[in-house]
Amino acid sequence: MICSCINVGLFFYGSTVLIEFIYYALIFAWKQMLPARNQLDKYGKDSWVVITGATDGIGKQLCFDFAALGFKIVLVSRSLDKLKSVASEINEKHKV
Repeated sequence: MICSCINVGLFFYGSTVLIEFIYYALIFAWKQMLPARNQLDKYGKDSWVVITGATDGIGKQLCFDFAALGFKIVLVSRSLDKLKSVASEINEKHKV
């Protein structure tokens, strides 16, 4: 009689611990998979972004997007003239 009560108690305790673990795992997955509404708040005020290929295509657009969000940007490119041009465009548009 006492043994069966202990087994039932352990069963409910284990079930509670398991449900709590699943709950926190789902919350963690939810926060990691959903994009933050404000990336600057997520990563911090003094966050930096390094963008390679910053003078053309997707890299150039990423520069403008991250500058609009308020990040500090490090531009990497093979062409110094193009790099200076993109940097001045970003400075003019976003008043950095």
